[in-house]
Amino acid sequence: LPSIREILNEQNSILVESDNPRDLARGIKTALENKTLSEKITARAFQDVQNYTWRKRVQNIYDYFRVGKK
Repeated sequence: LPSIREILNEQNSILVESDNPRDLARGIKTALENKTLSEKITARAFQDVQNYTWRKRVQNIYDYFRVGKK
């Protein structure tokens, strides 16, 4: 889905085709069999998700209105 691609990508996830059980199984198998890849994308996903916390959202809204009042 395009909206998911705004956050998830090949560097922070194992993407699979929607409604495709075989591709889902392939993705799970890849994650389980490739520890280095799993650790790499897990670390990157954790780093990337920091931009989408509620605290970050509130800060962005606050900054938007604060700058707008100057």
